[in-house]
Amino acid sequence: MGSTTGNNNLQALGKFFHEYRVGRGLTLNEVSGEWSAATLSRFERGELDISTDKVLGLMARLGIDELDFISYYITDWSNLPLDLQELIQLNDVPKLRKREQEYFANQPQTTNVTELVAILFRAGKFWPRARCRLTDEEEQRLADYLNNPGQFGLIEAEFFKAIVGPASHELLVLLAQRAR
Repeated sequence: MGSTTGNNNLQALGKFFHEYRVGRGLTLNEVSGEWSAATLSRFERGELDISTDKVLGLMARLGIDELDFISYYITDWSNLPLDLQELIQLNDVPKLRKREQEYFANQPQTTNVTELVAILFRAGKFWPRARCRLTDEEEQRLADYLNNPGQFGLIEAEFFKAIVGPASHELLVLLAQRAR
């Protein structure tokens, strides 16, 4: 089931970019950039996954604003959970656990993003507790990721708010130290 959902998500993402490109009257060759038109076509058909950097480059070549993409992105609850800030601040642990189960049921493969999302859920469920402590590895991963917020796009900024917004002063100091 997980791979089918993953394929459906990839197909929906490819379709989004295909429809945007066609709607603008652009050819595969005009927007393929450093890739071949065949590679872009495979991505648009949902046959090929691409990196975040490539997605951002494609968005730039197509003239897709981050707000256009974010509106598509949040319509599928299996995507990166950008809607956790309120649940975290309210410390609504039952809803956070439910959202975590839904997300990971649809994202069975471990990636850098899913590892960060796992930290986000862990921190979100336990941040008000005085003795909550992330592992050294989790702290370092967050510090590395959050090291340069000046270059964040909308998705990164939402992730940053969800982690740092409710974080304790001690966690913020520790992350700043690790980032150095």
